[in-house]
Amino acid sequence: MKISWINHPDGSWMDPLIDCIESLGHEVVRDRIDDSFDILFGASISVQHNIFRAHKAFPKVPMVNYNWDVYEWAYKRWGTPIFPYDLNLYGDLLSSSKYVVCPSMSVVYRNQEFFNIPREKSPVVKSFARQLEIDPGNVRDGRFVYMPLRQIPDRNHGWFEKACNELNIPYKLSDKKLSEEDYKDTIASCSFIVCPWYEASTGGLSLFEAVTVGKPVLFSDSKYMGANDYLGDTAVKFRHDSYEDFKSKILNMWENPAKVDISDNLIDSFKPKTMAEGLVGVFEKCL
Repeated sequence: MKISWINHPDGSWMDPLIDCIESLGHEVVRDRIDDSFDILFGASISVQHNIFRAHKAFPKVPMVNYNWDVYEWAYKRWGTPIFPYDLNLYGDLLSSSKYVVCPSMSVVYRNQEFFNIPREKSPVVKSFARQLEIDPGNVRDGRFVYMPLRQIPDRNHGWFEKACNELNIPYKLSDKKLSEEDYKDTIASCSFIVCPWYEASTGGLSLFEAVTVGKPVLFSDSKYMGANDYLGDTAVKFRHDSYEDFKSKILNMWENPAKVDISDNLIDSFKPKTMAEGLVGVFEKCL
């Protein structure tokens, strides 16, 4: 297959995925399209206008989009700096796609609820996560809890800080100013990782980075929490609509330190090769 790959300029983190697709015998060309292509792939709807122009110019090339997320808060607040997309065009892109690939069932549900995209048109291909190069000898319990996700207007916003303060438990929040080495050290030294959100398409790839070095993870049992699809029973879950249950789970994890042992199969599911094979499978259905 010859694949037109349209992505955001800062999408270089996906390069390992492109390498794997090419290793499977396919050609990937970035940000260019003509009638010789077999697939138009929108790797991020953050460049929705570029994808839409390419589709209009070459409508016979089957289009597949990867919809990373469209959260409840984003749908209700669209057109703001925090969610600066054209939601009408967003919906048109999804409707015009042969398939709308999603990282978890969370996004499949939202595609259907917000844009009337049938579930059978929204296959799940889980995202890969980086395998952090952390020296096993550097993995330790520094006795603090880490919430590495960006701040968003989620229903449960503020729960994490409130619970830790009430329990007098040291914690750290995400900090974009962290260097790569400082970030890796924070993952290596935290007691456990928390994702307090009601809704997240993957739960945050940092959760998987942490699990691979044995860190326990806490997230909600909401059907809109994508981490359920990735980590399942490997993680601890709290009731998505209960602050008291959330607080109780943090306290229990703090008082009963644990290490997570995960299987090689689970680690393999986080690798670019697995995602590449899933995407190629979707592309082949279009031909």
